[in-house]
Amino acid sequence: MFMSNKTVVLAIFNDEASADVAAASLKDSGVAKRDAIGVLVLDEKGKIKTDKVGKRSMGKGAGIGELEGGKAAVGVLAPVSESGVVASKLTDLGGTTEAHEVPDEALEEAHTAAATDGS
Repeated sequence: MFMSNKTVVLAIFNDEASADVAAASLKDSGVAKRDAIGVLVLDEKGKIKTDKVGKRSMGKGAGIGELEGGKAAVGVLAPVSESGVVASKLTDLGGTTEAHEVPDEALEEAHTAAATDGS
């Protein structure tokens, strides 16, 4: 299995407001250049807030983390070469970060699913 040049960087924040501020700050800082940045939050029924999830735009994207107890995640799909800087910035903004390389096959599946979904 070949690895792509992409990494998913996830940062878990204590609440949705903190995640929103971190995502906006990350975008404004220029650290995540042209990267897909998203905020993932669960609603009161434990379902993903659909107004927060979509493709390739600020405030939207996919990232899954430990979201129980009102926590929220910021997910960034970044080039491997930028992932360390993105993770450091999210840590500086108060998040607990982790990074995962993304196989080409996973990116292709996600692209196909998004195109089928119409999102």
